[in-house]
Amino acid sequence: MKKVFLKTGATLVAASIIFISTAASALDIKEVIKGVQSKYSGISTVQASFKQDTYYKELKQRDSSTGSVSLKKPGKMKFVYKDPIQDEILSDGKKFIYYQPDIAQAVESPLTEGPPAVAIGFLMGEGDFEKDFNASDLKKTESGYAFTLAPKEKDRVIKSIRVETSDEFLVFKVVVDDAYGGETTMTLTNIRVNEDIKDSFFKFKTPKGVKIIKP
Repeated sequence: MKKVFLKTGATLVAASIIFISTAASALDIKEVIKGVQSKYSGISTVQASFKQDTYYKELKQRDSSTGSVSLKKPGKMKFVYKDPIQDEILSDGKKFIYYQPDIAQAVESPLTEGPPAVAIGFLMGEGDFEKDFNASDLKKTESGYAFTLAPKEKDRVIKSIRVETSDEFLVFKVVVDDAYGGETTMTLTNIRVNEDIKDSFFKFKTPKGVKIIKP
């Protein structure tokens, strides 16, 4: 199975460009976290292009991939990888599918056994950031804010998440430091919010000849 960010269980979230940190923010970190939470409370869908870069520290290996992502509350997501792989990662809110067309295989698992719940929750602004994370290291960037989140409860996957947002608190970049020694940067561009997406878009239609595996 390929080394795909969600496959390792690391948290996925969004980004679009790399920023240079500047002076300290006029807002305190609690205000920024509340701003992000409030921003996403008014968002029902997100669509974007993404670039994912993962560095495996122990192997000293880097992987990069690009594709598109669609998200819909509650708990629906679809990642379509385009280069260099053509895998798909889907959730219809009930189950998690990791589809690898090159080997005609799809791994299906309950949503609770897929990526950590915090992964999908973070992407869609669900849950309570203040309740679930300790936030620190707030900086004002040229285009918004950057801060670090660490799970308050010990997490088997996530060590920390570095988040960057716009001035309007739209998350567009995250760097995830995971418990497996990996560091994954996810950046989103061409972000569109609140466009209609049918629920059927997130359902996996098994292609002919594809084997479904249920671990």
